[in-house]
Amino acid sequence: MSEPMYAFSIMAVAAQTLFWPRHSCGRARLLLAFGLGLFHALAFAGGLHDALAGMPLAGAL
Repeated sequence: MSEPMYAFSIMAVAAQTLFWPRHSCGRARLLLAFGLGLFHALAFAGGLHDALAGMPLAGAL
């Protein structure tokens, strides 16, 4: 599920830069970067949680 969203985020930034160059700096870019960065961070945290789910808790500390 995450991989198509990663591709969409790259295409969204590229489209904003190519088609709306005046909006590629300032508040619009900041909001786009924040939203997509938040998505990427949550997807990474979910994947890390799944990868570490089988580890014993005492070994992780």
